[in-house]
Amino acid sequence: MVLAVLVFASACSGDDPLPDEADDPTTEPIAGVEGATTTTTDPGPAEPDSDALKSSDAESSDRESTAAVGAVTELDPDLQSMIGSIFGSYVHVEDVNAIVAALNENAEQFEYSIGDHGGVYEFATLSEPLTFKLAISQDASSSGVLGYLFEGLTESSWLDNRVEPALAESWMASDDGMTWTFEIRRGVTWHDGEPFTAHDVEFTFNRIIYNDEIRASSRATFDFRFQDDDGQWQEAPMAVTALDDYTVEFALPVPFAPFLRSLGTAIYPRHILEQYVDDGSFTTGMRSSWA
Repeated sequence: MVLAVLVFASACSGDDPLPDEADDPTTEPIAGVEGATTTTTDPGPAEPDSDALKSSDAESSDRESTAAVGAVTELDPDLQSMIGSIFGSYVHVEDVNAIVAALNENAEQFEYSIGDHGGVYEFATLSEPLTFKLAISQDASSSGVLGYLFEGLTESSWLDNRVEPALAESWMASDDGMTWTFEIRRGVTWHDGEPFTAHDVEFTFNRIIYNDEIRASSRATFDFRFQDDDGQWQEAPMAVTALDDYTVEFALPVPFAPFLRSLGTAIYPRHILEQYVDDGSFTTGMRSSWA
């Protein structure tokens, strides 16, 4: 993996304007990237000039703009803006494109591998989970923990943020973007050995997410708002139907651009949870291996 280190000088505030000339510029190579260097400068102590401390609003605005993007060299405007907004300091990079190209090459060489079953995963949280029922969790501490236990039909790649198959193996959409058909990945089982099927997907949406008595945290994502022919705002759910054990169809009331990405929402086991949904104890007194 290529590691690139950007060295930043201290950001100047409105009370500490950037000197016209840096006193001691230093140029160093960036490790692992041929031809790319970083430059740091020492602006030195600010002159105790009262006139400089009383600069106009326009001059102050110019300095802030320069601090964000003006000191970045050989970058297109979008990259300048991004770096300025993230770091808010003076960045001198002679060849950022070389860094980006090296990182992209590393991403292309990355491959997923199947891990070993079992083991213990430990991580720190700011607070304890308030619930172990992901479907109704409203706090980051709960969803942050439970998010590791369930998967959706799709997921966003951590390498390039593209939508990738997860529990779904493939999909196809109608020309109008309102009907989506997913082929479910075969050979997937729940923790108790029961097979994962399209009926779990249908159950998740129709019996949990769209259940008015459950108030699922992901409900708002799948309530679609649109204007009818009279210009009035309407709201409607989508229809989710298991066509067979490994095919599920989504019929949307309107096209929804981020639909694939939204299907990263967790899918739940029907054979475990259906009884609790039926008797109304899903959000109250349910006690089992699920709770």
